[in-house]
This record gives sequence, C-alpha cells and structure tokens, in this order.
Amino acid sequence: MLTTNQIHQRAGLRYTSMLKSWGQHEEMFPVRISLGKVVGSLSLVCGWVEALKSQSGEVIPWGYRLVWKEVNSQQYGKNEFPTHLEFTDPAHLAKFLDKELQWTDFDSFMQGVQLKYPQVLGELRVKPASVHSIASSGHDFFKSLNWMLENPLACCYLREIPDLPHSKFIEENSAVFRFFLNRLLPADHIRHDEDGLERRFGFKKREHFFICRLLDTSLKQSLGWPCEELALSPTEISQLNPTDEQGVERVIIVENQVNLHTLPRQKNTLAIHGAGFAVLRLASAVWLQEIQVTYWGDLDAQGFEILSDLRNKLPKVKSLWMDPAAIRILHKFISKGSVSRRSAPNLTPDEQQAYRWCRLFNKRIEQERVPKEMFSAVIN
Repeated sequence: MLTTNQIHQRAGLRYTSMLKSWGQHEEMFPVRISLGKVVGSLSLVCGWVEALKSQSGEVIPWGYRLVWKEVNSQQYGKNEFPTHLEFTDPAHLAKFLDKELQWTDFDSFMQGVQLKYPQVLGELRVKPASVHSIASSGHDFFKSLNWMLENPLACCYLREIPDLPHSKFIEENSAVFRFFLNRLLPADHIRHDEDGLERRFGFKKREHFFICRLLDTSLKQSLGWPCEELALSPTEISQLNPTDEQGVERVIIVENQVNLHTLPRQKNTLAIHGAGFAVLRLASAVWLQEIQVTYWGDLDAQGFEILSDLRNKLPKVKSLWMDPAAIRILHKFISKGSVSRRSAPNLTPDEQQAYRWCRLFNKRIEQERVPKEMFSAVIN
C-alpha cells in the first residue's frame, strides 16, 4: 500500500510527463496510479481506505477518484478495495499536487508559444522547468521578446526596452530570453563568440572598469595621469600602450582589491585589479603582449582556471604564489573552497599540481592572507 508521500511522488512524475508532452498531454488521461498490494491488519487497511476516500473527488474535490476491485481473501473476507487513483484531466492532477496556478500559467504560456513561435515548441517541451520562471509573466515576456525581434541590434540597454513590467525583468529571466533569441534571430544578428545576453544579441552593456594603480609614482607624469589610481574600461586600457618612453615594464594583475591597494612600491610597474574572470577582457590590450605580465590569484580551483584562461590569451603571463611551495608556506590559512567541474589545461607542472590539490580537497587560500612582510618577495 502506497503512503501519501509515495502517491505524491508518483503523481509528480506524471505531472512532469504531462508538461513534457504538452500539446498531446490530453492523450495521457485518464492517468491512473497504482496503490500497490493491500497488506497489514484489517484495522490498518480500513484506516488507509478511509483516508483515501476522504481525499477523493467522491467526498472532497481533491481531483482524483478511486478505482475499486472486489477481493475475496482469507484475511479480509469478501470486500472491495481501492487499486488505483484516477485523474480525469490535467487540471485535476495539478490540483492534487497543489500546482493549479503553475499549470494554468504554464498552459497559457505554451499556448502563446504555439501561436507566436511554433518553431521552438518542440525543443522547449524537452525542458519544461525552464518555463516556470517566466510563465506567470507570459504577456510581458511575449511583448518584450517581440520588440527585441523587431528591433535587432538595437544598440540600447536592456532596461531601455519599452513597457517592461520592471527594470530588471529581462535580466532576471535572461536564460529564457536567450533560449528564444538564439532560435528566432537571424544568425548574422548573433555574436556567437559572446555568451552574455547583451553583447550576444546587440544590446549595450555597462562597461566593467578595472581599478589601476601605479606602483611607481614617477609614471604619473609620463602617463599623464592626474592621480595614482584610475578606473579604466578595457577599451581605455587597450589604448594606453604605456611602453618604451612611458616606462611601464611590468603589469601585476591581482584578483583581490585589498592586495591591489597594499602592494608595495615597485619601479616601472602598473597594478590592475583583475576582478575574477573579468580579467580576460584585458586581452584586448595588445601592448600587454610586449611586457612582463604577472597574475596573482587565490590558491583555489577558480584562481587557477582564471590563470589558465588568461594564459590562453596572454601566453607569456607568469603567476605568483600559485604553486605547491605557496601551499606549504601558507597552510595555516587554508579554508574551504568552491567545487569546480571544469579544467585548466594551460598551467605549468607546479601550477597543475597545486590546482589538482585545490580541486581534489576543495581547498582555498585567499591571496589577502599572504602576510604583508612577504609582499616584497612576491613582486620582486
């Protein structure tokens, strides 16, 4: 005999199948869920039957009816027992699972897709859960999506799109918009080398600004900077070209902003806050290929993955404190890391060894834990 939880689990599986077969889902019904073999004492069985009856459509409209069968057994005598729950239509199954509103929204959304964009319907059914986040806002979604399709490469910010229900609507539902735009926009209107929603589909994106600090104050005059620290966009950094006569011979990229501000003075050196994977956008600065570039990231899986990706773009980049020796020296600062499921192939043997340790044991040593007295050794 199935328990209430087991019945709900089986009904939940049928509900998922109903979502995936949308458009032909009516053919699933009536849906029957077997209640299993009747076992136990007579009083236990009677209580179980009464509980099922009290929640069935025959007494309270919970959405299902009981299918009965007469059983003649030595233990229970000649009696009728329920063998199945039966749901006659999608609304009843959804009601039983307390998903009436979700089903109504989903059904309405899919009808809109079928009417407006039938070419994506089949693929969308494969992952129905992806619709749930947007289904209750179907009207607003279709209005925004239609504007985006009618105004390709609009070169505006997402929040400038007319009649949004709220300013973050597209950003909060970016995965669904991305799914539709990938399939509905012409191929020449998609930047296939970009992953972000804005740049991939021709919208403006607020520039990321890198905080840059001169470790050599004399560079202020040669570069024409008004102060020792500036926030620059990738485009502005690529236009610097501060080599030769301007005296920049080395760039140190640090993942943590605290380290940027506490690095000691160093001749002919510019320090940049890398800000995680955003550092990869620095690769547009061709002049970085011509000077010494050093990357100092956290001793964790993500730090090594950033280093590997950066080295794909800047092959000569070197690392600081990202090897087994650093782990041994800083072992008392070890903390829990973040799980990673990717790889970092572009590492030196020592870096690869430290990376494997970080991934295998899920460990991290944050770079700001390096004692200040060790900084001079770090950058020399």
